[in-house]
Amino acid sequence: MVTRGSAWSHRRRSWVIPGHRPPGMIQEVRSRTRRAQQRGPRRPPKAGCVGSGRYAHRATSEGNALALSPWYEVAVPREDLRKRKPLDAAQFAVHLDRVVAGEAPAEYIDAERFLARTFVTDGLKRFAGEVLRRLSGEREGANAVLNLVTAFGGGKTHALTLLYHLTRLGPEARSLPGVPEVIEAARLDAVPAAAVAVFVGTDWDAVKGRSGKGEPTRRTPWGDIAWQLAEQTGDRALFEAVAEQDDARVRPGKDAIRRFLPSDRPVLILMDEVMNFVAAARGIAVEGSTLASQFYEFVHNLTEEADSRDRLCVVVSLPKSELEMSVDDQGDFQRLSKVTTRVAEPYVLAKDLEIPEIVRRRLFDDIGSPADVRATAKAFTRWLSDHRDQVPTWFPIDRAEEVLAATYPFHPTVLSVFERKWQSLPSFQRTRGILRL
Repeated sequence: MVTRGSAWSHRRRSWVIPGHRPPGMIQEVRSRTRRAQQRGPRRPPKAGCVGSGRYAHRATSEGNALALSPWYEVAVPREDLRKRKPLDAAQFAVHLDRVVAGEAPAEYIDAERFLARTFVTDGLKRFAGEVLRRLSGEREGANAVLNLVTAFGGGKTHALTLLYHLTRLGPEARSLPGVPEVIEAARLDAVPAAAVAVFVGTDWDAVKGRSGKGEPTRRTPWGDIAWQLAEQTGDRALFEAVAEQDDARVRPGKDAIRRFLPSDRPVLILMDEVMNFVAAARGIAVEGSTLASQFYEFVHNLTEEADSRDRLCVVVSLPKSELEMSVDDQGDFQRLSKVTTRVAEPYVLAKDLEIPEIVRRRLFDDIGSPADVRATAKAFTRWLSDHRDQVPTWFPIDRAEEVLAATYPFHPTVLSVFERKWQSLPSFQRTRGILRL
C-alpha cells in the first residue's frame, strides 16, 4: 500500500520512505525473504496464492496461504502518471462552460469517458435521480428547485456536468457506466432528454454580456438562457420573449419567463458560480437598482415558475463557505440561498468512505482484481488485530477490512490526514485538494 511520506522511485519501481523504519509487518517480510533465500529456489505458490512478486509476503487468512503482490504490480496509474508527465491540477477542476463549448479536456467533453472516471456516490444518485424524476413529470420526491451547497472542491460542478451529459443524451445514456444505477435510484425506465441551458458566473462579462458570430448580443443571464433554449429548439420566438428585458437589463416577469420556456419538452437550467456574477453585477446600475438585484428578482421569478410547472428543474450551485466574502457578498449569498432552497438540508455528494473511490478513479486506470484487493485487506486486518496496541484509537479496527479494501492501494492513514485534519481548513478543497496533493 502507498503510505504517508512515501516517494516514488522509478529505478526500483516502488515506493520508498526516506528515514522510515519498517513496522513489524515489513520486518517479518524481510526475515521470511532471507529464510527463503537460504532455502534455495522458491517453490511454486500454493493453491489459493494471489501473485508472486519478489517482495511479496505471506499471511494466513481463512486457512489459506496468500502471497500478496506489491500494489505497483496490481494497480495501474493513469497514463500521464505512468509517463511521468507533469500533473496539471486544472484537470481536476471541471469548468461547465468549457464543457458546453467543447473546449474542456476530452475526458470531460466525452460523456462515456467522463462517466467512466466518475464514481456515482449514493448522494450523487439521489441528487441526479431527483432531477430526472422532475424532468419526467414526477412531483413526488422531486423538487423543482435544488440548491447544491457543498464545500469548495466538493463536487458541485462535477454533479452539474453529470446532469448536462445525461439530459443531453436522454435514453441513449443508459449504456454509459453508472447510469443504470441512477435510473434505478430515480425509479424511472429511462433518462429523459431535455433542453439544457447553462449559466456560469465566472464565464460571464457583466459589462459586455455575450455574443457570437451571427448571434444577437445577450446582456443578461436571462437573455442568454433564453437564447440557448431557442437555439436547441429552433424556435427564435423563445429569445424574442425576453429580448426587450435583456436589452434593458431588467428582470423578466413570470409571463415572459413562461414564454421563453419550451412547452414541448423537459427543460433543465443549470447555474454555477453565481456568486462570482453577482459580485460583478453589483456595480452595474439599472434603473435605480443594480444588475445584481435584477438577477435576484429573475431567480426568484424563475423558481416560482418552476414550482408550478411540470418538467422544469432549476439547479443552482452556491459555495458552502462564506470565506473571503464581503458584507455585500454575504447579504446576496443569504438572499440567493433562501430563494433557491427547496429541501430541508443540502445534498451530501460524497461520504467519507466514498472519497477514496473518487480519488482512485481519477488517479488509476485500474486498481487490480477484487481478489488481490481482498487478499491485501485481509492480511493487513489480521496484522492490525494482532497489534491492536499499535493502532491509533481513531481507526475503526472492527471495520478494518472494509476500510482497507475501500482505500486500496492507499493506506487509510494517508487519506485520513485529509479527512480528519485538513478538511477543517476553510480553504481546503476536499476531493480536489486530495487529488492535487
